[in-house]
Amino acid sequence: MNLPAGFADGAVASMLTTPGQIRDTATQMADIGADEVMLYCWAPDVSQVDRFAGALGGT
Repeated sequence: MNLPAGFADGAVASMLTTPGQIRDTATQMADIGADEVMLYCWAPDVSQVDRFAGALGGT
């Protein structure tokens, strides 16, 4: 696959990496009318789902 120059750097720069970023982004999406948000986790550890839930619940 040939990706444009700088694609990987842009993807990394836009990743949500903290619970606050995840929570803020979900709130912003809800504020513009989104009623569903899909989060992708690329780690094989299924506990990541719990971490997403914790981030969205504010814990």
